[in-house]
Amino acid sequence: EVTMLSGLLTGVEDVHIMGQRFPDVIVSLGYERARWHLRLAGVLRFLEKQRGYGLAFSGHADLTPRDVFMFQATAGAGIGHYIQDLGGMGYDVYINSKGLFDKFRVLGYYAAYEHHWNEKCFSGLVYSQAYVMPFEGAPGFVYHHTNYVALNTFRQFYDHGQLGIEAAFGSRMNLDESQGYTWRLNFMVRYNF
Repeated sequence: EVTMLSGLLTGVEDVHIMGQRFPDVIVSLGYERARWHLRLAGVLRFLEKQRGYGLAFSGHADLTPRDVFMFQATAGAGIGHYIQDLGGMGYDVYINSKGLFDKFRVLGYYAAYEHHWNEKCFSGLVYSQAYVMPFEGAPGFVYHHTNYVALNTFRQFYDHGQLGIEAAFGSRMNLDESQGYTWRLNFMVRYNF
């Protein structure tokens, strides 16, 4: 599906979902070694009279037997729903000042570190940002960037289940520099059948 921020037309912040004639085409290349891997992926989207495109570069490294580092960066045009912070918010296409469809240019990235205390307990720290590039005539309520950081710990309590706790902080700034932030504390129970 293709999403468009309807508020650019109506002044009301809402999302309009459009159909997509063809599925997205995704191609990826990876390089893997015993303790790390890298992957480069590309996407081509068939939007309404437009072509969306993007690249993602990601990696994973076992720094020590107990420490893992992971990262990903994704950038492109018309690919807002591939970036978690933007998914479902209408940041694929917009109507430009000439009355034609145009694509939002976006960038998102994260880095994460995970430490395994023992075979049944691990903690993680993650930081991410997402950006929407400004465009001519964009209203002030349009998303400009977010920051997100989380710290969590999970404990396996038997073969199929985990308990977890996570503290998370997120902030958002719009083009008109209005901003907000929130703290969240999550408790999680996971059971695998």
